[in-house]
Amino acid sequence: MSHTPIVWLVTPTMEAANDIAIAFANEHFGGTRICLPIGNAKEFAYKSLTHWGASELSNHTSPCIYFDWRPRLNEDIKPLQSIFEEFVGLHLTLEIEEKARNIIDENRQDAYLHSMIIIASPDTPNMGWINRYIDVVYVGSLQDQEIEDTIRLFLVNNDIEIDSSFIEQLVVNFRGVSKREMQNVLLKCLLSEYFDYNNTASRNKILREIRHLKRQMLDGFNGLKWIPIDKSSTKASGLEAITRWLEDRKDIFSDPERKQKEGFDVPKGVLVTGIPGTGKSLMAKEAARILNLPLIAMDLGDLQEGVVGKSEEHMATALRMVDAMAPCVLWIDEIEKAFSGANSGQSDGGVMRRMFGKFLTWMQEKQSFCFVFATSNDISKLPPELFRSERFDEKFYNFMPSVEECADIFVSCIKYHNQKFKNDNGNTALLFDGVFESNKFWVDLLNESMRKKGEVKLTSDGCWIDGNMPVRKLFTGADISALVKLLKFEILSHREPEHKGPITKLELQNTGQKVLNDFMPYGETNLNDIAACFISLTHNRFKSASDLNKSDMVINFDDFRQETSTLKYSPIKFSTCPYNQALYRCITGSVNALKQKKYK
Repeated sequence: MSHTPIVWLVTPTMEAANDIAIAFANEHFGGTRICLPIGNAKEFAYKSLTHWGASELSNHTSPCIYFDWRPRLNEDIKPLQSIFEEFVGLHLTLEIEEKARNIIDENRQDAYLHSMIIIASPDTPNMGWINRYIDVVYVGSLQDQEIEDTIRLFLVNNDIEIDSSFIEQLVVNFRGVSKREMQNVLLKCLLSEYFDYNNTASRNKILREIRHLKRQMLDGFNGLKWIPIDKSSTKASGLEAITRWLEDRKDIFSDPERKQKEGFDVPKGVLVTGIPGTGKSLMAKEAARILNLPLIAMDLGDLQEGVVGKSEEHMATALRMVDAMAPCVLWIDEIEKAFSGANSGQSDGGVMRRMFGKFLTWMQEKQSFCFVFATSNDISKLPPELFRSERFDEKFYNFMPSVEECADIFVSCIKYHNQKFKNDNGNTALLFDGVFESNKFWVDLLNESMRKKGEVKLTSDGCWIDGNMPVRKLFTGADISALVKLLKFEILSHREPEHKGPITKLELQNTGQKVLNDFMPYGETNLNDIAACFISLTHNRFKSASDLNKSDMVINFDDFRQETSTLKYSPIKFSTCPYNQALYRCITGSVNALKQKKYK
């Protein structure tokens, strides 16, 4: 109506754009002369805008709307830009010059001025000088009241009764979904006979259908990936403090709207850091399982693009998509690699700094029920702004597991392989003998293995004797998982064909020592990195992901002396446990050796 030549609808769905264009045409143009892929098109069949040309667009004797959907804008930007330039040029000419009557017949001049192009695309326009003549409209998701009205209308039309609390839960889960998609899911659930409001299993099936729809919405979206959760997979061991923290808050995410009304704050997220292979990624999946939410992984590398401004735009689009997916868990793995350049911005023209700024603003102000689970291997590379209050609800660290925690991880891995063997073969036979599901078995095995190596010896102030670092098999969770797979392969592959039944203790004793000698765990090859990680953690005072008391922890912050950057040493500590003693002395010696290298 204001002679705007082009309106650009930014939306990920053609359906939403169609509904808007049709509604506008019906209200202001009588529903006629509109070129749409679907809907009311009385005079013209739909053709791509690039097939019309501005000269053809000017041949009508009454105002028209020309609609086009561009899901992949970069592939056909040039022909589209050519049409825009001609269309806008004629608009400007008709508004400014009397001579324009020689270009377009006087009878069609008014019709042309009041005609417009509506473009819909998930991307924002990048048309150079034409951008100033484009009115960009960001199409938001349905409001909660619209979602609720759609649900209640469906329930009334199909004579279904469910309580208001579950309707509120449906409203939260349907956020980001279009009206037609909502109706399709509800109809599918009706035909599948899921609407039994007294049945918790039926409710879960309805929520699962909604999440299946949202998973489809993510397909093909660069930078975001839906991660399936295998409930029978290995559980995160040695991370009981995080697990308990999540368990205490899982009821909030079961119905966040209701919990907010009761006065609860919905958690924003946690940051978990520590050395590689200690279960951070596994814990992200465990968090989604505990909270009973879908898990979405964000890869910031996939959001970056060479065109100026596009990386920041992709970040904003991804965050809008995440908000639409909520409630969910957003997993950002190795966040330091994504944002390590946010401090300088010299190598990329400040792109990463601006992307980081958008992410921080979103974390600070987000209203959606999206729980951020970020992991890091090296927090020293992270911008300090990430550690401010209100970014994360809690910050945890995980470190080298003690012998008891190693035993827990061994047992968890054994149980997983036994369970998987049952599922795949459809029988009740075990792959590993039941003795391997005993924590005591693995504690004894690890202690005996370390006892054979002899004591790790340090000087009275906790330094290496003669500067010699001992070689010891110190395991992370990832090492244990890999070792169990290797043991399984070596034992099964060397069996006689007629040998059946679970792997026995005798087989492990015969094969295990050679496998263990050849295996090189992270704690054997990366002691310097482990020491550097510990020192960086002392500056931020993260909480331990383990459930151990300070007195039982092999390494804790209270033993670290900030003024000298050294670790206190006690020769009698863990003297009755060879594995923990070796772990304690190896890390103490490495931390103190690292300090000597820095200051000599």
